[in-house]
Amino acid sequence: MDNPDDPIRVLCVDKGKLLADQVKELFDEDQVTIDFERSIETVVDRFEKERFDLMLFSGSMARNQQSDALDILELISAKCPQTQI
Repeated sequence: MDNPDDPIRVLCVDKGKLLADQVKELFDEDQVTIDFERSIETVVDRFEKERFDLMLFSGSMARNQQSDALDILELISAKCPQTQI
């Protein structure tokens, strides 16, 4: 976060919106901004255009596309070290 008053930017990667909905329930609307992706392939594009403080990956996404998921996690860790995964 650049400014402590800015909301935390969260990217949820899951087949459905359940993970994103669960995260929304944990925080006040002014504390977080939650974005959602269904496809691992589009995650890298999002990180090239936007900055996120946190990325949450559902276990099912990681298991179903394991090699892609690991590659993307390594890439994001290298390119965006400020993002917690």
